[in-house]
Parts: sequence; C-alpha cells; structure tokens
Amino acid sequence: SIGGKAVCSAGNISAVVGEAKSKKTFLTTALVASAIAYPYPDSEAFENVSNDISLKVLWLDTEQGEAHVRKVIDRINRITGTNRTGGVEDPRLRVFALREIDPKHRLDVLRDALYTFGPDLVVIDGVADLQYDTNDLRESDALVGELMALSTTYNCHILCVLHTNPGTDKARGHVGSSLQRKAESVLYVHKVESTSIVEPQFCRNEPFERFAFAISEEGIPEICDVPQSESFDINDRIVDILNKEY
Repeated sequence: SIGGKAVCSAGNISAVVGEAKSKKTFLTTALVASAIAYPYPDSEAFENVSNDISLKVLWLDTEQGEAHVRKVIDRINRITGTNRTGGVEDPRLRVFALREIDPKHRLDVLRDALYTFGPDLVVIDGVADLQYDTNDLRESDALVGELMALSTTYNCHILCVLHTNPGTDKARGHVGSSLQRKAESVLYVHKVESTSIVEPQFCRNEPFERFAFAISEEGIPEICDVPQSESFDINDRIVDILNKEY
C-alpha cells in the first residue's frame, strides 16, 4: 500500500506506465525496495510505502544490459539496508536479465522462476518484450490473460512496467490497453524538469495521493514536494494549458 491505500495485492496484476526517461524503473525499485526494507532508523526508503521484510521478490528485466541491471540490484540493496549488514546480495531478491532472449522464452523463464522460487511480488520491467507485436490484439490479450492466471496460481502480485505512447498518458499498444483494463492499479509517472510525479491513473481500490520524487546525488530516489506548477487540480491544468496555447 501507498499512504495507507491498497495498491498491489496477491492474485492481481498492476502496471507502472510513463514516457521514456520518466524514471519508471527508479520508481519501481524504490517501491519494491521500500516494501521489503529492513527497519533501519536512517533508511532512505519511501516512508509512504507499507513494509514487510518477509516478502520475496522476482525481478525480470527485458530491456537493459547486465551492467545496468546490476545497478538496479545495487540500488535495491542500498534502500533495503542489505549493504549495511555487509551482505552483497539479498536472498529475498531474484533478478534475471533477459534482453538477449527470445520473447517466447522470456515467458518460459517467468513460468519456471515462479514455480522454482514462489515469490510474493514479481516485477517485469519491459512487459511488452514478452511478445512479438504489442499491437497484436490476440497476442496482447493472451499475454495479459496468462499474467492474471499466473498471479492467481502462485498467489503473487505481478507489477508490469511499460512505456506510454509519445505525448500521451496512454500505455503503449494493445498490451497497454489490455493491462489498463485488467490491472488492480495503474501508476502513471511523468517528469517536470528534474522531478518525477506519480499519479494513480486507475485504481480498483481507493486511490493514493499523488506524490513526487527526485534522484539524489547518490542515485537514490527520494520523496520531494510536487512542483508548484503541478499542484492544480485537473480543471485548473486544462485552463492553464488553454491560456498558454491561445
């Protein structure tokens, strides 16, 4: 949960969507790491995220090379507090870098990893890369249907990360549309200068309050104030845009 509002529950799927370079992966690492962080007094974790150190996490990355995937692991370990105990890896976290693997076999890895590790939370960073054509309606519906079935079978939550269409807040392709219809929650992240703003785009539960974060000098996401220009309600924002354009 975020701010006491349920976001991701067992047996469901959700999504983090946003434009390119909006810090979707940074947000997801912060949410996941904060959820499993050890209770250190000086923790840099998101304080608005509920915490359970018994959670097991499976992370599948389909987009980045090994060096960048290792940075993701290091960021999670720094937020959870694993590195403060002298550990170099967290046994609760399993990470797979799948960029070089065929889309069909990426889905096979997901099935095998779920069966082998029994995670509570699964992150698929680049869910569109589990299929050949994101605009194929049948393939997209089949993929989302499979993710829902797997989340039920293994009683876990599957959190999918994907891009939006350029210049819009709509998740890309038919797979994005299908996810938005079926997801328990859709978190939309967009940038205003150096700040990323997170909004509850779709929620089956009571929506959480929008919030913002920035990246510290150490490369860690930290909660910050929502930029003043983004503090209007939706009607004020529409009026502001119209005033600027006309």
